[in-house]
Amino acid sequence: MIWRHPGPAVCVLVWGAVASIWNAAAPLQAFETDQYLALDAPIADSAAVVNAYLNEELELLLNRSASDGLRCEQVPDRYYRRLFQWLLASRLQKFLKNEPAVDLFPD
Repeated sequence: MIWRHPGPAVCVLVWGAVASIWNAAAPLQAFETDQYLALDAPIADSAAVVNAYLNEELELLLNRSASDGLRCEQVPDRYYRRLFQWLLASRLQKFLKNEPAVDLFPD
């Protein structure tokens, strides 16, 4: 018996079901904020700490790119990919969550 393609409608239906199951099984995480939750909580300014981290990451990338022979046009893309390679687990997000000098609310 020769296998025949079931047709585009069946493929869309199957892939839709797979995507639905995948999304239902994956833990969901909302990135919304509640501006009134921390209204009375003092949050320290962490701009200097975050700026130092971003500058350190950029310096590491520039030092490495000089030895790798990257062109100037390629550096911003590499910098972005270095910081945000994974949407839900980026380097920047890990730094912000794990750095004790960054004030977070709630802890």
